[in-house]
Amino acid sequence: MAIPYRIGTTILDEIERVYDDITERAYQVGFQGSGANTLDIEDWLTAEKQMLRKPDADLIEKHGLFIVRVTLEDVEPSAVDILVTTDDVLVQSNAGSPQPRIFRTIHFPSPINPVGLHATCVNRKLILIAPKLVIRNAFEPVHA
Repeated sequence: MAIPYRIGTTILDEIERVYDDITERAYQVGFQGSGANTLDIEDWLTAEKQMLRKPDADLIEKHGLFIVRVTLEDVEPSAVDILVTTDDVLVQSNAGSPQPRIFRTIHFPSPINPVGLHATCVNRKLILIAPKLVIRNAFEPVHA
């Protein structure tokens, strides 16, 4: 089954949004533990562990393609949001999905063509196939 995805210029906004959510939860954890309204690294790590799960993922390069496999486990493919840029892919649970939500970033060793990406799910594995971005030298002659 083909999986829809979004193309963006950066994944930083999504990462910052998740960090803000974790920070808010960390304040709650700290307040519940000590009663103080301070942010401690231990509280932040506890909040991150409560809120996020990083699924197993692997990246291989083959015949001008990058192939990414992400294990979804108990997350339905329809509950997954994929954001792709020329340099990265972000796989996360949709808003409203059960906690802890999945959140996994994968950085490509070289740029990809996001428009040519194909996303599918087979046996609870999300498979992304991304063609490498071909950059031609402007000074190199083109032969027909």
